[in-house]
Amino acid sequence: MGCSKICPFLVVLLLLFSGIYFYTQFQNIQVPDKSSTSPQIKDLIVVTSPNPNKKIESPLIVSGNARGYWFFEGDAPVVITDWDGLIVGEGYITATEPWMTEEFVPFEGAIEFTKPEYKNTGSIIFKNANASGLPEHDKALEFPVLFK
Repeated sequence: MGCSKICPFLVVLLLLFSGIYFYTQFQNIQVPDKSSTSPQIKDLIVVTSPNPNKKIESPLIVSGNARGYWFFEGDAPVVITDWDGLIVGEGYITATEPWMTEEFVPFEGAIEFTKPEYKNTGSIIFKNANASGLPEHDKALEFPVLFK
């Protein structure tokens, strides 16, 4: 028996098993609703509150879902800046379900900040908890907000 009869059979068998493997691996992955207008980094974090360009006041209650590895010990940092990038508030989001997973985990947090005296525009920045400290592992979701 030569390769001309066995090789095509092995290729088909390999493709079949590869297809079954990938189907079972990706069958249960939760993907954020792509029709959503919520700020998000695809497949990492989705913020459900606040929304971009909404008026905020202190303390700001934030919520959403993030992959478990966005957190370290169940927390991840959040920063609020004014129009010029000056930090006016800092705090943390906390996973409300077990975070040691690769799946999405709901989070909540209350961030206190000082309303800027000049201009009412700023940003909120959700950062991943980068325990390694290596800049290549830093990730952030930033979007504009308005101060009441």
